[in-house]
Amino acid sequence: GGAAIDDDGVSMDYAAGRQAVLRCEYNFSGASFDIKVTSSGDFAGRPSKLTLVLTFPQLPPVQVASASQAVRWESRYDHRLVGTTLTAHDVDLVAGLAVRVSIDPTYASALPNFVGLMGRVRRARYMKDALDTMNVNYGSDRANLTSFVLAATQMEPNFAADLPALWKGVQSQVSAYKDLKDMRRRQFIMAMLSNGASITEPVAEMRAHAKSTLPEVVVV
Repeated sequence: GGAAIDDDGVSMDYAAGRQAVLRCEYNFSGASFDIKVTSSGDFAGRPSKLTLVLTFPQLPPVQVASASQAVRWESRYDHRLVGTTLTAHDVDLVAGLAVRVSIDPTYASALPNFVGLMGRVRRARYMKDALDTMNVNYGSDRANLTSFVLAATQMEPNFAADLPALWKGVQSQVSAYKDLKDMRRRQFIMAMLSNGASITEPVAEMRAHAKSTLPEVVVV
């Protein structure tokens, strides 16, 4: 969990205790996050309700299973995070919000493939950008790289299950570019390609990864 301080942003009143403390606690068990966000304290001009944003990077799609307040939720799968962003509107944090967020069960067998996925997607993007800069033509010999860059836009259970094979395909296709004239960029591409060559991790490590994937909380 964690905490953050909020105040009026213009005065020194916080030094006299006129401030709010926002706290977030969570627990991961099975395939669900139990999250509790609360606020204590007060200051002049403090809004009665806030917008709360929860993010779940490099995980399959998640959904709200239950919540202690009847607030409006918005959900989207973010291509930069390779994970879900949940936005709750008009949340009363003084009353506190307890929410259970569950991972889509149709991804259960593919969960290990999400360990380190965001880093690999970024490396794929860096490699693609370097090849674009060198005007390397698009074609079937770049299909795996392009598909990996666009992983989040294609996310569904079968695609997630094929991620290890797709990454091997990226390695095979990109490593075949041995005649690139720009040696500096070629060395960069090969470095990106070799960093974290294996995509499949043991399930135990995946579970540890999920427990350490702290849902990011943003209060607006």
